Amino acid sequence: MKYYTNSITTLFSVILFIFCINPSMAQTSSTTPVNETKVEKRYQIQLAAYKNPQLIQLDNFKNVGHAITIEKNDKDIHRVLVKGLQDETAAKTALAIIQAKGYKDAFYTTYDFVIASDANTSGGIESVENIIEPVFMGELEQPKDEVFLVELGAFESVNLLHNTAEIRSMGELFRQKVQGGERIYVGIFEDLALAELTLKKVIAQGYNTASLRKVERSKILNTNAQSGFVQNVSDRSYNTPAPVVAANVNEVNQNFEKMNFQIFKVDAYDPTNTTSFINTMLQGREVSPSVLAFFDKNADKSFKYYSIGSFDIAPNYTAYMIRTGKGSFHNDNNIYLYVYDQLNKKMVGKELISSVLTTTNTYSKIQTWITDANKDGILDLLISQKYETTTPDGQYASKNELTGKVWTGSAYTIADIKDADKLKVKLGVN
Repeated sequence: MKYYTNSITTLFSVILFIFCINPSMAQTSSTTPVNETKVEKRYQIQLAAYKNPQLIQLDNFKNVGHAITIEKNDKDIHRVLVKGLQDETAAKTALAIIQAKGYKDAFYTTYDFVIASDANTSGGIESVENIIEPVFMGELEQPKDEVFLVELGAFESVNLLHNTAEIRSMGELFRQKVQGGERIYVGIFEDLALAELTLKKVIAQGYNTASLRKVERSKILNTNAQSGFVQNVSDRSYNTPAPVVAANVNEVNQNFEKMNFQIFKVDAYDPTNTTSFINTMLQGREVSPSVLAFFDKNADKSFKYYSIGSFDIAPNYTAYMIRTGKGSFHNDNNIYLYVYDQLNKKMVGKELISSVLTTTNTYSKIQTWITDANKDGILDLLISQKYETTTPDGQYASKNELTGKVWTGSAYTIADIKDADKLKVKLGVN
Protein backbone atom coordinates (compact mmCIF):
# COMPACT_ATOMS: atom_id res chain seq x y z
CA MET A 1 0.00 0.00 0.00
CA LYS A 2 1.31 3.44 -0.95
CA TYR A 3 0.79 6.38 1.41
CA TYR A 4 0.70 9.95 0.06
CA THR A 5 1.30 13.19 1.92
CA ASN A 6 0.89 16.73 0.64
CA SER A 7 2.37 20.06 1.62
CA ILE A 8 -1.08 21.62 1.62
CA THR A 9 -1.90 20.29 5.11
CA THR A 10 -2.76 23.79 6.28
CA LEU A 11 -5.35 23.84 3.51
CA PHE A 12 -7.14 20.78 4.85
CA SER A 13 -8.93 22.58 7.66
CA VAL A 14 -9.95 25.35 5.25
CA ILE A 15 -11.50 22.87 2.81
CA LEU A 16 -13.69 21.34 5.53
CA PHE A 17 -17.30 22.46 5.70
CA ILE A 18 -17.22 24.00 2.19
CA PHE A 19 -19.87 21.85 0.55
CA CYS A 20 -23.63 21.97 0.67
CA ILE A 21 -25.11 19.21 -1.46
CA ASN A 22 -27.17 20.69 -4.25
CA PRO A 23 -27.81 18.08 -6.96
CA SER A 24 -29.37 20.45 -9.10
CA MET A 25 -3.72 31.04 -31.68
CA ALA A 26 10.15 35.46 -47.41
CA GLN A 27 12.38 36.46 -48.47
CA THR A 28 11.57 38.30 -51.70
CA SER A 29 13.56 40.12 -54.31
CA SER A 30 13.15 43.88 -54.34
CA THR A 31 13.23 46.39 -57.16
CA THR A 32 13.25 49.36 -54.79
CA PRO A 33 15.90 52.01 -55.56
CA VAL A 34 19.08 52.02 -53.48
CA ASN A 35 18.69 53.36 -49.93
CA GLU A 36 14.88 53.32 -50.14
CA THR A 37 12.31 51.11 -48.49
CA LYS A 38 9.13 49.62 -49.83
CA VAL A 39 6.15 48.27 -47.92
CA GLU A 40 4.27 45.31 -49.36
CA LYS A 41 1.28 43.38 -48.06
CA ARG A 42 1.98 39.85 -46.90
CA TYR A 43 -0.21 37.16 -45.38
CA GLN A 44 0.24 35.27 -42.15
CA ILE A 45 -1.60 32.42 -40.43
CA GLN A 46 -2.22 32.48 -36.70
CA LEU A 47 -2.07 29.05 -35.10
CA ALA A 48 -2.46 29.99 -31.45
CA ALA A 49 -2.20 32.86 -28.99
CA TYR A 50 -1.10 32.93 -25.35
CA LYS A 51 -1.03 35.46 -22.58
CA ASN A 52 1.65 33.42 -20.80
CA PRO A 53 4.60 32.58 -23.15
CA GLN A 54 5.68 29.75 -20.85
CA LEU A 55 2.66 27.81 -22.04
CA ILE A 56 3.98 27.69 -25.63
CA GLN A 57 5.23 24.20 -26.53
CA LEU A 58 6.87 24.47 -29.98
CA ASP A 59 6.93 20.68 -30.37
CA ASN A 60 3.15 20.81 -30.67
CA PHE A 61 3.51 22.76 -33.96
CA LYS A 62 6.23 20.66 -35.64
CA ASN A 63 3.74 19.04 -38.05
CA VAL A 64 2.61 22.38 -39.48
CA GLY A 65 5.13 22.18 -42.33
CA HIS A 66 6.15 25.86 -42.17
CA ALA A 67 8.61 27.91 -40.15
CA ILE A 68 7.06 29.15 -36.91
CA THR A 69 7.34 32.72 -35.64
CA ILE A 70 6.31 33.94 -32.19
CA GLU A 71 5.41 37.62 -31.91
CA LYS A 72 4.12 39.68 -29.00
CA ASN A 73 1.59 42.36 -29.84
CA ASP A 74 0.93 45.63 -28.03
CA LYS A 75 -1.48 43.87 -25.68
CA ASP A 76 1.22 41.43 -24.48
CA ILE A 77 -0.40 38.53 -26.35
CA HIS A 78 2.15 36.05 -27.75
CA ARG A 79 0.97 34.79 -31.14
CA VAL A 80 2.23 31.64 -32.89
CA LEU A 81 2.38 32.51 -36.61
CA VAL A 82 3.27 31.24 -40.06
CA LYS A 83 4.50 34.33 -41.93
CA GLY A 84 5.76 35.33 -45.37
CA LEU A 85 2.88 34.10 -47.53
CA GLN A 86 2.98 36.07 -50.78
CA ASP A 87 -0.70 36.41 -51.64
CA GLU A 88 -4.18 35.40 -50.59
CA THR A 89 -4.15 32.27 -52.76
CA ALA A 90 -1.02 31.04 -51.00
CA ALA A 91 -2.57 31.90 -47.64
CA LYS A 92 -5.80 30.03 -48.40
CA THR A 93 -3.90 26.95 -49.65
CA ALA A 94 -1.61 26.87 -46.62
CA LEU A 95 -4.54 27.46 -44.27
CA ALA A 96 -6.50 24.56 -45.73
CA ILE A 97 -3.54 22.21 -45.26
CA ILE A 98 -2.90 23.45 -41.72
CA GLN A 99 -6.54 23.08 -40.74
CA ALA A 100 -6.57 19.56 -42.20
CA LYS A 101 -3.72 18.73 -39.81
CA GLY A 102 -5.88 19.53 -36.82
CA TYR A 103 -5.57 23.30 -36.37
CA LYS A 104 -9.28 23.86 -36.93
CA ASP A 105 -9.34 27.42 -35.52
CA ALA A 106 -6.36 28.76 -37.50
CA PHE A 107 -7.01 31.87 -39.61
CA TYR A 108 -5.06 34.21 -41.89
CA THR A 109 -4.55 37.98 -41.76
CA THR A 110 -2.39 40.53 -43.57
CA TYR A 111 0.60 42.50 -42.29
CA ASP A 112 3.03 45.09 -43.69
CA PHE A 113 6.32 43.66 -44.93
CA VAL A 114 9.10 46.26 -45.21
CA ILE A 115 11.65 45.67 -47.97
CA ALA A 116 14.86 47.60 -47.48
CA SER A 117 17.33 48.02 -50.34
CA ASP A 118 21.03 47.31 -49.87
CA ALA A 119 23.30 50.32 -50.55
CA ASN A 120 26.02 47.93 -51.73
CA THR A 121 23.91 46.41 -54.47
CA SER A 122 22.30 47.63 -57.64
CA GLY A 123 18.61 48.45 -57.63
CA GLY A 124 18.14 47.02 -54.17
CA ILE A 125 18.65 43.44 -55.41
CA GLU A 126 21.23 41.58 -53.39
CA SER A 127 23.95 39.94 -55.49
CA VAL A 128 25.08 36.36 -54.93
CA GLU A 129 28.82 35.76 -55.12
CA ASN A 130 29.23 32.12 -54.08
CA ILE A 131 28.14 29.15 -56.16
CA ILE A 132 24.58 28.00 -55.56
CA GLU A 133 24.55 24.26 -54.96
CA PRO A 134 21.66 21.81 -54.79
CA VAL A 135 20.47 20.30 -51.53
CA PHE A 136 20.52 16.52 -51.84
CA MET A 137 17.78 14.33 -50.39
CA GLY A 138 20.32 12.47 -48.28
CA GLU A 139 20.93 15.68 -46.31
CA LEU A 140 17.27 15.86 -45.33
CA GLU A 141 15.11 13.46 -43.38
CA GLN A 142 14.63 10.08 -45.01
CA PRO A 143 11.60 9.96 -47.37
CA LYS A 144 8.69 7.74 -46.40
CA ASP A 145 8.45 4.31 -48.03
CA GLU A 146 4.69 4.59 -48.55
CA VAL A 147 3.27 7.74 -50.10
CA PHE A 148 0.06 8.95 -51.74
CA LEU A 149 -1.01 9.68 -55.30
CA VAL A 150 -4.26 11.13 -56.60
CA GLU A 151 -5.57 9.05 -59.50
CA LEU A 152 -7.31 11.15 -62.18
CA GLY A 153 -8.64 8.08 -63.99
CA ALA A 154 -7.88 5.78 -66.92
CA PHE A 155 -7.52 7.34 -70.41
CA GLU A 156 -6.61 6.16 -73.91
CA SER A 157 -3.93 8.88 -73.90
CA VAL A 158 -2.63 11.58 -71.55
CA ASN A 159 -3.60 14.02 -74.31
CA LEU A 160 -7.22 13.52 -73.29
CA LEU A 161 -6.72 15.28 -69.95
CA HIS A 162 -8.55 18.57 -69.47
CA ASN A 163 -7.68 21.60 -67.33
CA THR A 164 -4.08 20.47 -67.54
CA ALA A 165 -2.60 23.78 -66.31
CA GLU A 166 -4.49 23.51 -63.03
CA ILE A 167 -3.69 19.81 -62.65
CA ARG A 168 0.04 20.29 -63.31
CA SER A 169 0.16 23.01 -60.67
CA MET A 170 -0.82 20.42 -58.06
CA GLY A 171 2.20 18.15 -58.56
CA GLU A 172 4.03 15.92 -61.01
CA LEU A 173 2.07 13.74 -63.41
CA PHE A 174 2.65 9.98 -63.60
CA ARG A 175 1.30 7.30 -65.91
CA GLN A 176 0.70 3.61 -65.45
CA LYS A 177 0.02 1.40 -68.48
CA VAL A 178 -3.20 -0.56 -68.30
CA GLN A 179 -5.19 -2.51 -70.88
CA GLY A 180 -6.52 -0.11 -73.51
CA GLY A 181 -4.64 2.96 -72.30
CA GLU A 182 -2.99 4.39 -69.22
CA ARG A 183 -3.92 5.43 -65.72
CA ILE A 184 -2.85 8.98 -64.79
CA TYR A 185 -1.83 10.20 -61.34
CA VAL A 186 -0.69 13.45 -59.73
CA GLY A 187 1.68 13.50 -56.72
CA ILE A 188 3.82 12.60 -54.84
CA PHE A 189 2.38 13.33 -51.38
CA GLU A 190 3.93 12.16 -48.13
CA ASP A 191 1.29 13.96 -46.11
CA LEU A 192 -2.18 12.39 -46.14
CA ALA A 193 -3.90 15.71 -45.37
CA LEU A 194 -2.28 17.36 -48.40
CA ALA A 195 -3.21 14.38 -50.57
CA GLU A 196 -6.84 14.59 -49.47
CA LEU A 197 -6.89 18.35 -50.15
CA THR A 198 -5.48 17.76 -53.64
CA LEU A 199 -8.11 15.10 -54.30
CA LYS A 200 -10.83 17.65 -53.58
CA LYS A 201 -9.16 20.12 -55.99
CA VAL A 202 -8.93 17.45 -58.70
CA ILE A 203 -12.61 16.59 -58.35
CA ALA A 204 -13.44 20.30 -58.57
CA GLN A 205 -11.69 20.35 -61.96
CA GLY A 206 -14.21 17.83 -63.30
CA TYR A 207 -12.46 14.52 -62.54
CA ASN A 208 -15.46 13.17 -60.70
CA THR A 209 -14.14 9.60 -60.34
CA ALA A 210 -10.73 10.64 -58.98
CA SER A 211 -9.53 8.65 -55.99
CA LEU A 212 -6.71 8.47 -53.48
CA ARG A 213 -4.07 5.76 -53.81
CA LYS A 214 -1.33 4.52 -51.51
CA VAL A 215 1.79 3.06 -53.11
CA GLU A 216 5.39 2.18 -52.39
CA ARG A 217 7.69 5.01 -53.46
CA SER A 218 9.94 2.70 -55.47
CA LYS A 219 7.02 1.61 -57.65
CA ILE A 220 5.97 5.19 -58.32
CA LEU A 221 9.45 5.97 -59.60
CA ASN A 222 9.04 3.16 -62.13
CA THR A 223 5.55 4.19 -63.19
CA ASN A 224 6.67 6.04 -66.32
CA ALA A 225 8.77 3.09 -67.46
CA GLN A 226 6.60 0.08 -66.73
CA SER A 227 3.36 -1.12 -65.27
CA GLY A 228 3.30 -1.29 -61.51
CA PHE A 229 0.82 -2.16 -58.80
CA VAL A 230 -0.86 0.83 -57.17
CA GLN A 231 -2.90 0.12 -54.09
CA ASN A 232 -6.16 1.89 -53.44
CA VAL A 233 -6.41 3.16 -49.87
CA SER A 234 -10.07 2.23 -49.62
CA ASP A 235 -9.43 -1.23 -51.06
CA ARG A 236 -6.91 -2.24 -48.42
CA SER A 237 -7.89 -5.40 -46.65
CA TYR A 238 -7.11 -5.94 -43.00
CA ASN A 239 -7.30 -9.03 -40.89
CA THR A 240 -9.93 -8.44 -38.26
CA PRO A 241 -8.22 -8.84 -34.89
CA ALA A 242 -9.70 -11.15 -32.33
CA PRO A 243 -11.76 -9.31 -29.74
CA VAL A 244 -9.91 -8.47 -26.55
CA VAL A 245 -11.16 -10.29 -23.49
CA ALA A 246 -11.50 -7.92 -20.54
CA ALA A 247 -9.46 -8.72 -17.46
CA ASN A 248 -11.31 -9.56 -14.27
CA VAL A 249 -11.30 -7.23 -11.29
CA ASN A 250 -8.55 -9.18 -9.48
CA GLU A 251 -6.23 -8.88 -12.49
CA VAL A 252 -7.07 -5.19 -12.73
CA ASN A 253 -6.27 -4.58 -9.08
CA GLN A 254 -2.82 -6.11 -9.58
CA ASN A 255 -2.08 -3.31 -12.08
CA PHE A 256 -3.09 -0.47 -9.76
CA GLU A 257 -1.25 0.53 -6.58
CA LYS A 258 -3.57 1.00 -3.64
CA MET A 259 -3.45 4.61 -2.46
CA ASN A 260 -4.12 6.05 1.00
CA PHE A 261 -4.16 9.82 1.52
CA GLN A 262 -5.99 12.72 3.10
CA ILE A 263 -5.53 15.04 0.15
CA PHE A 264 -4.11 14.30 -3.31
CA LYS A 265 -3.58 16.89 -6.06
CA VAL A 266 -4.01 15.63 -9.62
CA ASP A 267 -2.17 18.26 -11.67
CA ALA A 268 -1.76 18.34 -15.44
CA TYR A 269 0.80 15.68 -16.40
CA ASP A 270 3.66 16.88 -18.62
CA PRO A 271 5.24 13.96 -20.54
CA THR A 272 8.06 16.26 -21.70
CA ASN A 273 9.24 16.74 -18.09
CA THR A 274 10.23 13.48 -16.40
CA THR A 275 12.07 14.99 -13.42
CA SER A 276 9.37 16.88 -11.50
CA PHE A 277 7.79 15.30 -8.43
CA ILE A 278 4.25 15.75 -9.72
CA ASN A 279 5.05 14.02 -13.02
CA THR A 280 6.73 11.16 -11.16
CA MET A 281 3.58 10.64 -9.11
CA LEU A 282 1.30 10.74 -12.16
CA GLN A 283 3.45 8.82 -14.64
CA GLY A 284 1.95 5.41 -13.94
CA ARG A 285 2.64 2.26 -15.90
CA GLU A 286 1.16 1.23 -19.22
CA VAL A 287 -1.80 -1.11 -19.01
CA SER A 288 -2.47 -4.11 -21.23
CA PRO A 289 -5.35 -4.23 -23.75
CA SER A 290 -7.25 -6.64 -21.49
CA VAL A 291 -7.00 -4.32 -18.48
CA LEU A 292 -8.06 -1.38 -20.66
CA ALA A 293 -11.06 -3.38 -21.88
CA PHE A 294 -12.20 -3.71 -18.26
CA PHE A 295 -12.77 0.07 -18.25
CA ASP A 296 -13.65 0.75 -21.89
CA LYS A 297 -13.84 -1.84 -24.66
CA ASN A 298 -14.17 0.93 -27.26
CA ALA A 299 -11.19 3.00 -26.08
CA ASP A 300 -9.23 4.82 -28.83
CA LYS A 301 -6.29 2.52 -29.64
CA SER A 302 -4.18 5.45 -30.90
CA PHE A 303 -3.72 6.52 -27.28
CA LYS A 304 -1.61 4.91 -24.59
CA TYR A 305 -3.12 4.27 -21.17
CA TYR A 306 -1.37 4.23 -17.78
CA SER A 307 -2.52 3.11 -14.35
CA ILE A 308 -1.78 5.69 -11.61
CA GLY A 309 -3.50 4.15 -8.62
CA SER A 310 -6.76 3.17 -6.96
CA PHE A 311 -8.56 3.99 -3.72
CA ASP A 312 -11.80 3.05 -2.03
CA ILE A 313 -14.52 5.69 -2.07
CA ALA A 314 -17.07 3.85 0.03
CA PRO A 315 -17.96 0.22 0.77
CA ASN A 316 -18.21 -1.68 -2.54
CA TYR A 317 -17.03 1.33 -4.63
CA THR A 318 -13.46 1.65 -5.92
CA ALA A 319 -11.95 4.53 -7.88
CA TYR A 320 -9.22 3.95 -10.49
CA MET A 321 -7.04 6.76 -11.89
CA ILE A 322 -5.99 6.26 -15.52
CA ARG A 323 -3.82 8.61 -17.58
CA THR A 324 -4.17 8.69 -21.36
CA GLY A 325 -2.00 10.46 -23.92
CA LYS A 326 0.10 10.57 -27.08
CA GLY A 327 3.29 12.05 -25.59
CA SER A 328 2.46 15.78 -25.79
CA PHE A 329 1.57 18.21 -23.00
CA HIS A 330 -1.14 20.07 -24.90
CA ASN A 331 -4.18 18.09 -26.07
CA ASP A 332 -4.63 14.31 -26.00
CA ASN A 333 -3.30 14.29 -22.42
CA ASN A 334 -5.98 13.49 -19.84
CA ILE A 335 -6.43 11.77 -16.49
CA TYR A 336 -9.74 10.10 -15.72
CA LEU A 337 -11.24 8.73 -12.53
CA TYR A 338 -13.29 5.56 -13.14
CA VAL A 339 -15.68 4.41 -10.43
CA TYR A 340 -16.44 0.68 -10.19
CA ASP A 341 -19.31 -0.90 -8.32
CA GLN A 342 -17.81 -4.06 -6.79
CA LEU A 343 -21.17 -5.47 -5.75
CA ASN A 344 -22.91 -5.16 -9.14
CA LYS A 345 -19.65 -5.59 -11.09
CA LYS A 346 -20.03 -2.59 -13.38
CA MET A 347 -18.65 0.89 -14.03
CA VAL A 348 -20.87 3.58 -12.59
CA GLY A 349 -18.85 6.75 -13.20
CA LYS A 350 -16.10 8.44 -15.18
CA GLU A 351 -14.74 11.88 -14.22
CA LEU A 352 -12.21 14.00 -16.15
CA ILE A 353 -9.88 15.21 -13.38
CA SER A 354 -6.86 16.52 -15.37
CA SER A 355 -6.32 17.85 -18.88
CA VAL A 356 -4.68 20.57 -20.98
CA LEU A 357 -6.43 21.77 -24.13
CA THR A 358 -5.08 24.30 -26.64
CA THR A 359 -6.71 25.68 -29.77
CA THR A 360 -5.79 28.67 -31.94
CA ASN A 361 -7.15 31.20 -29.47
CA THR A 362 -8.00 29.28 -26.31
CA TYR A 363 -6.18 27.52 -23.49
CA SER A 364 -7.78 25.52 -20.72
CA LYS A 365 -6.38 23.44 -17.88
CA ILE A 366 -8.15 21.11 -15.46
CA GLN A 367 -6.65 19.98 -12.17
CA THR A 368 -8.31 18.28 -9.22
CA TRP A 369 -7.86 17.95 -5.48
CA ILE A 370 -9.21 14.68 -4.01
CA THR A 371 -10.05 15.06 -0.32
CA ASP A 372 -12.79 14.60 2.26
CA ALA A 373 -14.16 18.08 1.75
CA ASN A 374 -17.38 17.82 3.73
CA LYS A 375 -15.96 15.75 6.59
CA ASP A 376 -18.17 12.72 6.07
CA GLY A 377 -15.30 10.24 5.85
CA ILE A 378 -15.60 9.88 2.06
CA LEU A 379 -13.23 11.40 -0.51
CA ASP A 380 -14.71 14.18 -2.64
CA LEU A 381 -13.52 16.15 -5.69
CA LEU A 382 -12.45 19.80 -6.05
CA ILE A 383 -12.12 20.41 -9.79
CA SER A 384 -10.45 23.62 -11.01
CA GLN A 385 -10.73 24.63 -14.66
CA LYS A 386 -8.85 27.66 -16.00
CA TYR A 387 -9.77 29.28 -19.33
CA GLU A 388 -7.73 31.78 -21.37
CA THR A 389 -9.15 33.23 -24.59
CA THR A 390 -7.70 35.60 -27.19
CA THR A 391 -9.90 37.03 -29.94
CA PRO A 392 -8.53 37.72 -33.46
CA ASP A 393 -8.34 41.43 -32.63
CA GLY A 394 -6.11 40.70 -29.60
CA GLN A 395 -8.66 40.97 -26.78
CA TYR A 396 -7.71 38.73 -23.83
CA ALA A 397 -9.97 37.22 -21.20
CA SER A 398 -9.54 34.57 -18.53
CA LYS A 399 -11.58 32.92 -15.80
CA ASN A 400 -11.16 30.15 -13.28
CA GLU A 401 -14.06 27.94 -12.26
CA LEU A 402 -14.03 25.75 -9.17
CA THR A 403 -16.50 22.86 -9.04
CA GLY A 404 -17.18 20.65 -6.06
CA LYS A 405 -18.45 17.08 -6.31
CA VAL A 406 -19.42 14.96 -3.31
CA TRP A 407 -20.22 11.26 -3.09
CA THR A 408 -23.95 10.69 -2.69
CA GLY A 409 -24.03 6.92 -2.27
CA SER A 410 -23.52 5.70 -5.83
CA ALA A 411 -22.17 8.67 -7.81
CA TYR A 412 -20.35 12.00 -7.55
CA THR A 413 -22.80 14.90 -7.53
CA ILE A 414 -22.14 18.61 -8.05
CA ALA A 415 -22.31 20.58 -4.80
CA ASP A 416 -22.29 24.24 -3.84
CA ILE A 417 -19.04 25.66 -2.47
CA LYS A 418 -19.11 28.14 0.37
CA ASP A 419 -16.47 30.89 0.21
CA ALA A 420 -15.31 29.71 -3.23
CA ASP A 421 -13.16 32.82 -3.85
CA LYS A 422 -11.34 32.31 -0.56
CA LEU A 423 -10.74 28.67 -1.38
CA LYS A 424 -9.36 29.58 -4.83
CA VAL A 425 -6.77 31.79 -3.14
CA LYS A 426 -5.75 28.97 -0.80
CA LEU A 427 -5.46 26.55 -3.71
CA GLY A 428 -3.52 29.08 -5.81
CA VAL A 429 -5.96 28.93 -8.71
CA ASN A 430 -7.50 32.41 -8.49
